[in-house]
Amino acid sequence: MVNSGFIVPMQELIDTAGYDTSVLEENILAYYTVNDELYSMPFNSSTPLLYYNVGMFETAGITEIPTSLEGIEAIAEQLLNEGGAQEVISLSIYGWFFEQFLCKKGLDYADNGNGRDGAATSVVFDSNGGAEKILTMWKQLYDEGYAPNVGTGGDAGLTDFVAGKSAITLGSTASLKQILEDVNGTFEVGTAYFPSISKEDEGGVSIGGGSLWALNNQDEVKQDAVWKFVELLVSAESQAYWNAQTGYFPVTTEAVNEEVYQANMEEYPQFQTAIDQLHDSAPEYAGALLSVFSDARATVQSGIEDLLNGNRDVEGTVTYLADTINDSITYYNLTNDVE
Repeated sequence: MVNSGFIVPMQELIDTAGYDTSVLEENILAYYTVNDELYSMPFNSSTPLLYYNVGMFETAGITEIPTSLEGIEAIAEQLLNEGGAQEVISLSIYGWFFEQFLCKKGLDYADNGNGRDGAATSVVFDSNGGAEKILTMWKQLYDEGYAPNVGTGGDAGLTDFVAGKSAITLGSTASLKQILEDVNGTFEVGTAYFPSISKEDEGGVSIGGGSLWALNNQDEVKQDAVWKFVELLVSAESQAYWNAQTGYFPVTTEAVNEEVYQANMEEYPQFQTAIDQLHDSAPEYAGALLSVFSDARATVQSGIEDLLNGNRDVEGTVTYLADTINDSITYYNLTNDVE
């Protein structure tokens, strides 16, 4: 979208209107900001969470929720032997989770400042060791029988969790209401921060969701109307309502003053985990900007699946991911005259 020439950067509309962006969440703005210019307006935002079966943890005598995959490995036998879990963690093979593990390690996905100082020309998760550490731990959990292959896609791991088979799963904040609806009171659902690979990792999380773009329609009247509509959608009232209906958290800090927001948080206190996690992160962990992310995420998922199925080892998988995604980046940059 940034390279397309089809859009007006949201910053231009903001400057024209004199809109105060300080009411918007700083860590969400960081994702859509390039060279100090906001290109699109955040609208429906989420972070990934760790969901856990409270009853299984209590039965197993586990009082501290793990903050890393290493920590999950350490309590795995307790959950299986004492907690009644059939699976320790139903871990979806999902490209976005791979990126989150990199963010939690504080490592970049791509060069040129994660694609934010300039167009990315290659990945760096191979050279900085991030991919190797992620895939080694993932394969280890799989080989030990703690994280079976539950399929690809962000919701693949939810089925076993809501059925009471797995003690832990990972998923978007936006999945919380669906999870609670599917569980239907059969057990208590707890939420915690998205785990790192090891307890020494000190990075943060990147957001998910979507944003609003202004098309360049060469019409000032329509452009003014676009801004009024955008301003409505990010207002405290709209964002509080959207949060209550969907599970995405508000992009404006002023939503906390809305009655509908307060009522929703009282009914679903698990949502507070996502807000706290967002605030405990930092803009430098906003994640990468990559022109070919759709292809890259599909490549990561197929690569991890091949790794778990024994078709490649960790080193071979890292090489496959880097080479395949780099080819896609090079092709995109050449065909679109990106420098």
